[in-house]
This record gives sequence, C-alpha cells and structure tokens, in this order.
Amino acid sequence: CWLLHWYGAAKTPVDSKGARVALEASHEAASRQADFKCQVQAAAGVIQTYMFEYTNFRAMDQWIGVLKVLLEQVTVFENAEAELRARSALLVALSYLKPDDPALDACADRVFELVQIGGNVNLRTLAAAYLVAYGTRTGPLEVARKAAPLLEQLLGHPDVTRMSAGLGWFMTAFFELVAGDEKKSRAAVSEVERIGRDDGLPAVSRFAAV
Repeated sequence: CWLLHWYGAAKTPVDSKGARVALEASHEAASRQADFKCQVQAAAGVIQTYMFEYTNFRAMDQWIGVLKVLLEQVTVFENAEAELRARSALLVALSYLKPDDPALDACADRVFELVQIGGNVNLRTLAAAYLVAYGTRTGPLEVARKAAPLLEQLLGHPDVTRMSAGLGWFMTAFFELVAGDEKKSRAAVSEVERIGRDDGLPAVSRFAAV
C-alpha cells in the first residue's frame, strides 16, 4: 500500500487522473491491511489530485468523510509532515465543499502551526496556499492575510517545484484581488502564466486562465 501511495504521489503533478487510480488502490490495500496511517496519506493524496486537476471538486466530497473518520483513529503521526499533509488536504476540501463545517477553524489553526515548524518546503508551500485559499474563499480574510506573507516567502525557496509554485501564485492572485490590490493580483497571474509557458505545464496554464 505504501509503494502505491508514493507512486501516486509522484505522479500527481503530471498525471492527476493516473495518480488518483494509484492512490485509491493504495487506500484500498491499506484498508485490507488495517494500516490506518497509510489510509490517511492515501486519502489526503486523492484530494491533492483533485486540487492539481482543478476541474471536479464535487468528487472530493466522499473523501472528506473518509479523512475525518481516519483522523479520529490516527491521533499520533510519525512526523509533522505526515500530519500537515493530512490536515491541509482536509482543510482545502472542506473550504471548497463544506465551508460551514465546524471543524474548519480548528483545522486551519493547526495547519498554520504545522506550516511554521519546518520540513518539506513543497508540502509547506501547498499547505500555505490552502490556508490562503480558505481565508479568501470562505473563511475569515484575516486568515489569508496572515498566511499570504508566509506563502510568498516559501514561493521564493529554490527547492519549490514549478507545479507547487504555480498553484501557490494562483492562490496568491485570487487573494490579492479579493483584498483589493489588482496590481499585485495581475503580477501573481503573470507568474502563473510564465511557469505554465516556460515549464510546459498545461495544468498551471489552466490556473492562469481561471
């Protein structure tokens, strides 16, 4: 189940649909083996594929329930990165589909804490982007104002992948527009366009079009 999980995770930025097949198979295998930690990571990974694909959010709905139940069973994670991957996935899925869920505020607070701990810069970049998305779309805008500077700092890290940067700048553009700074919003969109064009990433170009 773990091999399927990491295979799916590796495919996510370039083949979201193919990655989802592997991650769903990982979750199924982990369920048979009663490996709750792998189930959590696979479910979070499935949600990630929908965010990178950015076309069909409703399909994430079933995974919200799965992930919430699993997070009640897995109270101890092997490290902060594993917890951040799971909770940031739940955060973005809830903010897009269930913005009235009472678990959202506490989830956002915990994600913000974990983002600042350190660790994998791409994971932290995506989590910060999801905080910005939550605050901009359905949560208090103050959440986005607090997370946006952290996201911008992470986007300047040399180890951030182009796909993570594309999603991060996309969320930044949306936040700046809602916050009332059209100039910054357009500048962020330009970054998204440049990444999509220069790196040959159609998914990132789609973010710019949105």
